[in-house]
Amino acid sequence: MTNDENQDPDMTSETRKVDIFSDEALCNAIAAIVSEASFESQYKAGTQHKPEIVDRLEAIELILENASVLYGGDKDAARRFILRKHPLLNNRSPLETILKNPARADEVVTLLHRAGAGFAV
Repeated sequence: MTNDENQDPDMTSETRKVDIFSDEALCNAIAAIVSEASFESQYKAGTQHKPEIVDRLEAIELILENASVLYGGDKDAARRFILRKHPLLNNRSPLETILKNPARADEVVTLLHRAGAGFAV
C-alpha cells in the first residue's frame, strides 16, 4: 500500500476501508451499525449484510469520498467536516445525520458540493 499522503482522492475501495477504520470516532460509528465479529464472519463467508446495514455503510463511504475530494485529499480536514456539527443539518454532524437516516446522505453531499462551489455553508 502506498503512503496515505501520496494517494489521490480517488483511492481504491480497499484503501478507503483502511482509512475509515483509522479514526476512532468513525470506527465507533461503524461498530454501532455492525459488530466487528459479524462484519468479519460475513466477509469471510462471502455473504451480504442486511440492506439497512449496507445503506448506512454506503452512506458513510459516500460522504467520506466527497469530503476527501472537496478537501483535496486532506483526510484530517475531511474527518473534521464529517464529525463537526453543522447548523444546516439540525446541529448534527454529517456522520450523525446519516447514521440516523442514510437517505439523508444526498443532503450531506449537497452541502459538500455547495462548499466546493464557494457558497457559505
